[in-house]
Amino acid sequence: MPRVRLAWILPPVQVALAETAMQLGRHAHPPVRGDIYWYPTVELIYYGLNTPADRLSIILFGLLPSWGGVISGDLIYVLLAAALGYLVARKIDSYRFSKVCAQDEISSSRIVWNLLAALYGLYLLLFLCLHNVIFTNPRNGTGGGSNFYGDLMRQGLWLLWSLVLIVVPSVTMVFSLRRKLAVSPSKS
Repeated sequence: MPRVRLAWILPPVQVALAETAMQLGRHAHPPVRGDIYWYPTVELIYYGLNTPADRLSIILFGLLPSWGGVISGDLIYVLLAAALGYLVARKIDSYRFSKVCAQDEISSSRIVWNLLAALYGLYLLLFLCLHNVIFTNPRNGTGGGSNFYGDLMRQGLWLLWSLVLIVVPSVTMVFSLRRKLAVSPSKS
C-alpha cells in the first residue's frame, strides 16, 4: 500500500485554514470600545502558526505595486501559507521516507538555502524583540493590540518559529558541511 505524502495534503489544508481564519476575522465582533488594532484570537493564532508566511507577505505587499488592495494582500498571504505548508510537509516527508543519498546531502545549494532559512529565522527573532521593545506600551502590557491573550499566543508561536528556523537549518548545515569535509580528499 503506497504511503500518502504530507506534501500533497498540507498545502490545500493551509489554504482552507487561511480562508477560514480570514473569514472569521472579518465577521468577528470587536470590543464595544472602538479599537482599530483589535484582531480576533483565531486570526492571531493562525498568523502565529504561519509567521514566516505572514512576515514575508507583508514584505512582498510593500514591495509589489498595489494592484488589488486588500485582495492582493490576502492572495499573497494565502499563496505563501500554502508554500510554507508545502515546504514544512516536504521536510517532514524527507524524514519519513528517508532514502539518504550522500550526494544530495552535500549539495552547495542545500547549504545556501539552509543559510538563508537561518538568516530569516534570525530576522524574525530580531523583529519580534524590536517590536516588543519599541511598539509595546508597558502601561497596558499588550503586544500592540487590545486582544492580549491572542497576541500573546501569536508572539509565542512567532518565537517558536524563529527558533526553529534558526536551529534546524543551522544543524542541517553543520552536518552537511561536516560530511562535505569528511568526503573531500585531505591535502597533506
